[in-house]
Amino acid sequence: MGRTHEAQLEEALKSARVIGAAIGIIMQSRQVPEEVAFNALQTASSKSNRKLREIASELVAAASQ
Repeated sequence: MGRTHEAQLEEALKSARVIGAAIGIIMQSRQVPEEVAFNALQTASSKSNRKLREIASELVAAASQ
């Protein structure tokens, strides 16, 4: 496995963790199931024309303050 591929896998894993954390935050704060929380992230991403992982990262950062 090359360094580039390895770096891509690490970035994908990091993104998945952040997105999962953001979904958990939405699930708890809104008392909704996982699918509804993920859809909320997708909608925010689409409406703001930004990557889902960026939205998720901001949500996690805001929640940890």
